[in-house]
Amino acid sequence: MSICFGNSMTGTSGINGDMFYISPDKTTFLLSDGAPGAGEEGKVVMAKHCVKTIEENPFNLSGLSA
Repeated sequence: MSICFGNSMTGTSGINGDMFYISPDKTTFLLSDGAPGAGEEGKVVMAKHCVKTIEENPFNLSGLSA
């Protein structure tokens, strides 16, 4: 059994825009680093958009290889 987790630290901006995603079948691991300079909400919005895109388009169904 695999144990998977993510850990991130808040930088000098005080806003942590980092997000982690691990697919239920553990075939896809994603670290989305918040968008620097995007403002407080922009950092988080961009990271959430990346995770949402991967969730809606599973790698294992894409036909692509690593």
